[in-house]
Amino acid sequence: VSQLPGGWASVMWYNLLTDDPKNLGFFSNPLRASWSQLSEVLSWQFSSFAGRGLNKEQLNMLGDKLLGQHASFNDSQVSWSKFWKENIPGKSFSFWLWLDSILDLIKKHLLPVWIDGYIMGFVSKEMERALLKEKEPGTFLLRFSESHLGGITFTWVEQDENGDPKFISVEPYTKNRLNA
Repeated sequence: VSQLPGGWASVMWYNLLTDDPKNLGFFSNPLRASWSQLSEVLSWQFSSFAGRGLNKEQLNMLGDKLLGQHASFNDSQVSWSKFWKENIPGKSFSFWLWLDSILDLIKKHLLPVWIDGYIMGFVSKEMERALLKEKEPGTFLLRFSESHLGGITFTWVEQDENGDPKFISVEPYTKNRLNA
């Protein structure tokens, strides 16, 4: 298991919350970050490493993922533990491992389509269906998997025999599948 994601998360968190280069005790009791601070840094991460930052809707989805769907982003504080150590509810990985694996997937396999804006990216399955519901059959959406590390999936809409929308999704493509 690579220690790079943890190292990068530590550097990012440290630089976000202190300007004292000799603060050796920082991680013995790390400060909390406001969501507004953290969301700016996350967008910067994507802009710097993947060529395109995150828009408000994408950041809102990430905020929902990290803080819960009914959290008030304006006054929310994020702990180091919640960001890096604690697993996302119902998952076997933390928020940062999930996000870092997506950055890695983009850099290694999806950079041109990410930069050109063809990947919607951070949208929940529920929002995906709401967006596709009224669209023409065959319309599809690319989004990052919420259940697999470093996965991208796509869903398209068709009509069933009653004319109601029917959503079809593929198993997420991960870097392992894309390397094959």
